[in-house]
Amino acid sequence: MPTPEEWGEVLGLLEPGWAADGPRVRDFQAEAARWFGAERGVAVNSGSSALQLALRAVGAGPGSLVAVPAYCCAALLNSVSAAGAQPLIVDSEPGGYHLSSNDLADRWDSRVAAIVAVHMFGDPIDIGPLRQFGVPIIEDCAQSIGATLHGRYTGTEGDLSIGSFYATKVLTTGHGGIVTSPNQALVEAVTDLTEYDNRDDWEPRFSVGMSEIQAALGLWQLARLPDFLTRRRAIADYYTGQAVAELGLTPANYRTTGAEPIFYRFVLRARNADEAFHRLRASGVDAKRPVYRPLHHYLGGHYPHTQAAHEQIVSLPIYPTLTDAEAEHVAAILKELADLWI
Repeated sequence: MPTPEEWGEVLGLLEPGWAADGPRVRDFQAEAARWFGAERGVAVNSGSSALQLALRAVGAGPGSLVAVPAYCCAALLNSVSAAGAQPLIVDSEPGGYHLSSNDLADRWDSRVAAIVAVHMFGDPIDIGPLRQFGVPIIEDCAQSIGATLHGRYTGTEGDLSIGSFYATKVLTTGHGGIVTSPNQALVEAVTDLTEYDNRDDWEPRFSVGMSEIQAALGLWQLARLPDFLTRRRAIADYYTGQAVAELGLTPANYRTTGAEPIFYRFVLRARNADEAFHRLRASGVDAKRPVYRPLHHYLGGHYPHTQAAHEQIVSLPIYPTLTDAEAEHVAAILKELADLWI
C-alpha cells in the first residue's frame, strides 16, 4: 500500500467533482484490461461481484451447474450462489492443485453452464483441455495478473476473465474487481448488468461499480505492477537457488509446461503441513495454509488429490516489500528444516 507521501500521488490523480463512475474508473478499466489481453473491462467493487456478473453474462443461473475447483476459497461458492446456480466441485490434478479436466469428465453433468478455471498461486492453468466440454470458460485471474502461458497473459484464453484487487492481491484497489472478454457482446452483457438506474425495462441489475478513489489507487498500482512482479520472481529465484534446489525439491508453482508464474504464493509440499506450520512459525517464518478450507470440506464428497494438497501444501512469505534479510532468513530455515519437505 502507498506511504502517506505516496497517497498524495494517488489523490492527485483524481479530478474534482467525480466520486463514482468517472474518468479514473474509465482509465483503470482500459489499463487493467490490457493485462488480460482485452480492449475493454468492467471495473466493479470486488472479485466476487466480477465472477457473479461473468456467470450471469454466460447464462449460468437457476437450474444450472458451474464447475469449480475443490482446492479454492469459499468466495467461488458465494458467487455461484449469488448467480442462482449450483456448484459442481471438481478434484485437483494428481500431485497438483489446479482443476482436473479428467475428474471433470468423470463428474460431467449436462446442466453445467460454465467452468471456472482458477490460476492458483499465480501459476497458469492450461485452458486447452477444458475446451472439450463445449461450455463457456471463465478464467479467474485473482492471483495471476501478469502471469503468462506460452507467452500469453492469463485471462486471454477464456470466454470471460475476472480479476480481484482486494488488499491482499497482486495489486490492490482496497476492494475491487474487473471483468474482461475478447467477446464484445459479453462485455456489453456485463455492462448492462451494472447499469441499473434510469432504465425503461426492469430486470435484476446491480450497484457494484468501482469508485474513483479505488480506480486512482489502481492506476497508481498498475504503474508499479512490473516492479511488483519482478520482485516476486526475484524472491522465488532466491528461495529456489539458495534452498529448494539444494534440497532436491521442485517448487509446487512450476506445474504447467510453458508457464511463467508470478509467485502470488511460493508453495512447497510438506509431509505434514500442520507440523510444518508449527516448526516454521517457531523459527520466525510466517508460513500459511494457502487455502483455508477446500470446498469439499463445506459440501462433502471424495476429492483425494485436493485433500492431499490441503494436508501438504505450505505457503511461504513472498511479497514485494519482503526485505533481502527476511528472504535470507526464510531460505536458511528451509534448509534447517529439510526433513519437512517432499
